[in-house]
Amino acid sequence: MAGELAGKVVIFTGAAGGQGRVAAPLLAAAGARLVLTDIDERGAAVAGEIGSEALFVAHDVSDRAAWDRVVECAVETFGGVDVLVNNAGVAGRDDVQSLSAERLGHYLDVNLIGALNGMQAVLPAMRARGGGAIVNIASISALASTPGLAGYGISKWALRGLSRYAAAELAADKVRVNLVLPGALDVSMIKDAAASPGKSSFSERVPLRRVATSDEIARVVIFLASDAASYVTGAELTVDGGYSA
Repeated sequence: MAGELAGKVVIFTGAAGGQGRVAAPLLAAAGARLVLTDIDERGAAVAGEIGSEALFVAHDVSDRAAWDRVVECAVETFGGVDVLVNNAGVAGRDDVQSLSAERLGHYLDVNLIGALNGMQAVLPAMRARGGGAIVNIASISALASTPGLAGYGISKWALRGLSRYAAAELAADKVRVNLVLPGALDVSMIKDAAASPGKSSFSERVPLRRVATSDEIARVVIFLASDAASYVTGAELTVDGGYSA
């Protein structure tokens, strides 16, 4: 991965979570200069461990004005924006029968509107750089229904649609938009509560017989953000050990 993102300025949301804490150092090792954001200010420690090539901004992705401040920080500190990784998300257990409009709205505000806000906010800065790359993080719950994950899954299905529309429309600006659909992770926000003993039971249903590690997802993100993927846009890369095959 060394040098794959050399000189690129990357905004990465959800940096305080398990996936963010793993991905951020790998992005830095690939040469990226990072603007790390999260509503949880523990993300500042992630940036601090990386050093001068990383900046933390406390940030609610559902707040459009907050996105403008994040982009301003990226431009003022590092000179522009080349990559946006919409990693921030919320999860939980719901079924269609009991899912309230308020709870669904919360999923959509973060998992869908947050990504839309980010894409709209970075577009002028990416145009100024002659293009860029956007990587949205969804879930295999956006490929098929997962019992008990109605609200989360609906929001990720919507993110698939947003990503496809954006890929088609932003290609004229040389902005690539791609989607990563992880399966079960070692740091999943949702535990397999229906199964005992949890993830080990789930992994038995995965052809590769294990859940993914966070660095395996991060490497896919790095590829899509890099010039190695210069002709890849509108793609959906499933990283689930063959579960959805």
